[in-house]
Amino acid sequence: MKRLTISAAAAAATLFFASGASAQDDSLAKSLQAADTAYAAKGYYPTGWTHMGNLDNGSQDESAVVLSSAGLYQIIGVCDLQCKNFDLQLTDGNGNQVSADTEDDDFPIVSASTSGPVTYRLKAMMKACTGLCAYELKVYIKK
Repeated sequence: MKRLTISAAAAAATLFFASGASAQDDSLAKSLQAADTAYAAKGYYPTGWTHMGNLDNGSQDESAVVLSSAGLYQIIGVCDLQCKNFDLQLTDGNGNQVSADTEDDDFPIVSASTSGPVTYRLKAMMKACTGLCAYELKVYIKK
């Protein structure tokens, strides 16, 4: 079993270095497909809002997220194979924290419950990454 794990890791590393960005893009797409399936089973569906970017170790990016209708929202982040720790923080218009995921992992999830349209700020923070890491954010709603 250990050999299979090592062989799979070696194959993944070879694929990554051989195809560069395409392996990273593929890992993001596979992570989002798995999230789509898991969230659909819980009654959530994608809102259509996504954000993609690249961050160096220790850097961050902030974007506006408009949650346009009443419902329970989950916002997820996925990052590429070089990423080891990726965090999200959701704040309201006054800078108050609504939700944060600062766990030591690479799949952060924040949530918000709204009774109508609202605009939040979403901060993506790359805490541990080798080189430049690609990431994508996606919003799901359950009405």
